[in-house]
Amino acid sequence: MSSDAQQALARGAALTGHFRVLGAPAVGSALAAGSVRDASPSWVRLRDTATPAGLERTIAQVRRAAPGCSETVAAALFASSVAGALAAPITGALLAERRAALPDAGQTWLRPAFTGVDAIATGQATLTVLPGDLLANRPAARASPDVDCGPDVDSSPDVVAVPDLDRLRVTVLDGYRALLVPLLDLVAATTRRGRRALWADAGDRLATYLLLAGR
Repeated sequence: MSSDAQQALARGAALTGHFRVLGAPAVGSALAAGSVRDASPSWVRLRDTATPAGLERTIAQVRRAAPGCSETVAAALFASSVAGALAAPITGALLAERRAALPDAGQTWLRPAFTGVDAIATGQATLTVLPGDLLANRPAARASPDVDCGPDVDSSPDVVAVPDLDRLRVTVLDGYRALLVPLLDLVAATTRRGRRALWADAGDRLATYLLLAGR
């Protein structure tokens, strides 16, 4: 796991130990190149779960693990687990390091386990930090337009500096929501589980891991 953002996610997840965060090379070079089918049939790209075919496969997997549950229950269980798998590392990084580490949906894979997932692998992630962070002042960081981190700030897709903790929290909330919108919208559109219930559960996952990380 190479980038600062990936490492922050791994440390954040380790605070609770409920989920693992791996670098894409840890699940094979083919996975790192984006060919999850060649790497391992057990991993699925986050973005692909939010397609009709991907959700259908997910529902079938959950129902094999829990015979008798309906398609709606299966989809809701999986969506809840995905929300938790994302919330755990993100909230851990925020509380422990005051950093917003957010995986890229197109470069994030999930490892299904029973009715949900037990690990994620990230091939690319972004890191948002405060001006006083050591990473904010290195040449490989860039600042948002309203923050001054010093004369050495250049440009990088990996590290962004924001002016205060409020902006950092907003970055976390917006990023978490953006990662989940495609999957939750599809579940709401194709099953009997409504958006309000799905987002209430996603909010519960975020709050739960904030509490667990801060205990």
